[in-house]
Amino acid sequence: MVSVPVSLVPATERNAVHFRQIHQHEGGLIGRVRNLKVCELDGEPVGLDEIGRGYETSTGTIPVSDAELDALPCPRPRRSRSSASSPRPPSTPPPSGPAPTTWQPRTPSRHGRMSPA
Repeated sequence: MVSVPVSLVPATERNAVHFRQIHQHEGGLIGRVRNLKVCELDGEPVGLDEIGRGYETSTGTIPVSDAELDALPCPRPRRSRSSASSPRPPSTPPPSGPAPTTWQPRTPSRHGRMSPA
């Protein structure tokens, strides 16, 4: 029989890394790249209040106003036949309590005692 010492540690950590688009210049300088909306016709930057919606056809782009979009009928959500005839099971709340754990091997310390890795 073999005995393997292990320790129990939390399986979740909050190590969020947020990547950015960057432009690397000579000499080690790094500049962040921004997404700027620019008009194709005149090359000028466009503000959010100047941006509308439209769709392209073979003859050109057709603008669509917010009023026209609001007047369109909304599609009805689909229901499967089985859900209409059978009752839904009651939903269960998410489990509460300590975070999930995982096994991690232990290593001997310099004093011969076992410590977490």
